[in-house]
Amino acid sequence: MYYAAIISDAKITINLTEKFLSHFNKEIKSVVVGSVDRLMKLINSEELIDVIIVEQTETLRFDDIMKDLNRFNIDLPLILMSKECDPALMSSAVNEHVDNYLSIEGKEPAVYYEELVRLITFAVERYRIERQHYLDTKRYSALVELAKQDQYDFQAIINYALEKAMYLTDSKIGYVAFVNIPENKLTMLAWSQSAMNECHVTNKQMDFKLDEAGLWAAPVRTGKTVFIDDYNTSGHAMKHGAPVGHVEMKTLMMVPIHQEGEIIGTVGVGNKAREYTTSDEYNVQQLFQEAFKIQQSVITKNRYESELAIYRKVLDRSPFGVMYVTRKGFKAICNNNAATILGLEATTEMIDLSKHSGEIIDYIVARIANYTGMEDSVLFDVGNSKWSINIYKFNEEGLDGYGVIFTEVTNVLEYKSKISSDEATLRLMQGLVGNELMSVVAILKTMDDSGEKLSIIKYKLDDIARFLKSVTMVNFSNLAWVDLEEVISKGFDEFIGPSLNINIKLSGIKVFASDSLSRVFYEYRHLVSNRCINISSIEVRFSVERGNLKLHLSDDGVHPLSYGNNQSGMFYLDPLPTVLMTQICKGNGMEVKWLPKMNGYVAEITIPPERYKIGS
Repeated sequence: MYYAAIISDAKITINLTEKFLSHFNKEIKSVVVGSVDRLMKLINSEELIDVIIVEQTETLRFDDIMKDLNRFNIDLPLILMSKECDPALMSSAVNEHVDNYLSIEGKEPAVYYEELVRLITFAVERYRIERQHYLDTKRYSALVELAKQDQYDFQAIINYALEKAMYLTDSKIGYVAFVNIPENKLTMLAWSQSAMNECHVTNKQMDFKLDEAGLWAAPVRTGKTVFIDDYNTSGHAMKHGAPVGHVEMKTLMMVPIHQEGEIIGTVGVGNKAREYTTSDEYNVQQLFQEAFKIQQSVITKNRYESELAIYRKVLDRSPFGVMYVTRKGFKAICNNNAATILGLEATTEMIDLSKHSGEIIDYIVARIANYTGMEDSVLFDVGNSKWSINIYKFNEEGLDGYGVIFTEVTNVLEYKSKISSDEATLRLMQGLVGNELMSVVAILKTMDDSGEKLSIIKYKLDDIARFLKSVTMVNFSNLAWVDLEEVISKGFDEFIGPSLNINIKLSGIKVFASDSLSRVFYEYRHLVSNRCINISSIEVRFSVERGNLKLHLSDDGVHPLSYGNNQSGMFYLDPLPTVLMTQICKGNGMEVKWLPKMNGYVAEITIPPERYKIGS
């Protein structure tokens, strides 16, 4: 529906507007008011208004009306109508940021009302899209703020998320409930302050049995969002009635919150002036999925550390030494074990190797100065222990240096025992980085004295470092309309690797996205460059299906047989880049899926209508 308020005192407008507008579009409801004060009475009474139309007449001057409107800071699209086409009036309209101008000079009512209908629908739809983009930006900002609050009280986090959910959905009241399926219980975690002010129920109940909670538990039972456009007339099967003194309900949306496939909570917002939409549902889901993730970290913060912290802790506790050395200046960062082997003090600061000497340091500096490729490990005696040293060059962008791995081979059995003890620590680590590090440990446990599998370890650690670096570069707060071809080219160009023929078959397309979107295409090129053989080109093309823009990314490479059975169409997906691509797409309101293909990889990215525009 489109709700239009027309400020005019012209008799023809008063008599004909409702008849003609509804004739051309039954979705348009209109009201004619004679002044800005009457318009404000409608707005203050929560009458729905989508667009304001100002008609300049002999007694109602546009400049005077705009002065009155500007006093109230009304954020709605404006359309100006006038009897004559007046250049000075058009100039004033431009200065006041009026969305559209319509002159009715010499036109029959049927003609200019038909044109007015077109302007109303265009102005309102554009405003709604811009409003949604604004809310998207606010949601991303709220998510960023939530992510920063992991050290704060969980109740404060829930209250903050509820406040933002009500703001993003234009709701007057809201609540949050936690679900305990094994105990058949629904526990209220938070009510909005407005709901508490309006609620006059005595002995407010905080815990409910799921099978007795009626409508409040509907999202838990069905796993779906419940939309109620008119609470009083709703005949929902699970509606049992409300106690005396309960908050008056008009409209209601109740959203289930999922985590790892399980429903862990439900959020309700209500009394929006108009119907709730799927965009409202998405905003609430995103906010509270993040909030409940923080809850889990708060519950377990005494048992688990962050993934990165454990990663560094494992490196420091592990029996192998790790060091990174810059190509220029021989500046180094090393873990505690490497520092001990080199006879240096343990520190988190950069170490200038040129200011230190010793048999091992001199060997490392000489090897890096004349590096020609990874060579067989060299053994050194350190006290009563024997250490194997391997040096390799990082090929990753931003890591212009070398990795050094020190492996103790004094007693392989003792060494494997030490690795096993670290497995317990590694099991604390959740997520992809933890899984990848576990695979490193599995390789280390099967190594013999020669350390022949260090090249595999090098690749995996290199991949983990690249992944963690990529994660730090992602944010969703700086949304803007950007040229899609430029975004794709930027991502492909930032990857340093084998030269490929990049064929991008699209132009004139803009998407509403953050800077991080280019990282999707960086990750795709990284994936195909490292997981395919005989690759020479990447192709990007698009299609439009049911209003959605579909981006198709494909390459001409061949999968190594070790990564799948190509005869059956199976293929291996490297988890780190593919998951990062998926998360970045989700953060930009898009979706990516992988399609089976005999050779190479095919990624399909779906961009919804509100996120792209063609030819403008």
